[in-house]
Amino acid sequence: MLTQFSTIFTDKTISKLYLSPYVKIYYSDSGVFINHTIKSQKYLIPGDRKILKELFETLHSGVDYQTLLSKAGQIVNKEDAENWIAEFMQRGVLE
Repeated sequence: MLTQFSTIFTDKTISKLYLSPYVKIYYSDSGVFINHTIKSQKYLIPGDRKILKELFETLHSGVDYQTLLSKAGQIVNKEDAENWIAEFMQRGVLE
């Protein structure tokens, strides 16, 4: 399980995207299970566990938008990557 910590934004980190501190990530053989503890929402992202784990560990540390777009393109079609990111931002998974 990966639990996000609170992030204090500085000039160096303000442009990065992070997992919400209210999100818990669980890995399984079939993908990643996301639990948003405040909104009581749960999501399952099917896919290659190794790629998904790398993506969420990167988000745990903070990632710039272009790098996230590239990594998301490994999970969904490159054409859908922007929408995929936007959806998780709207759902409060990414900040």
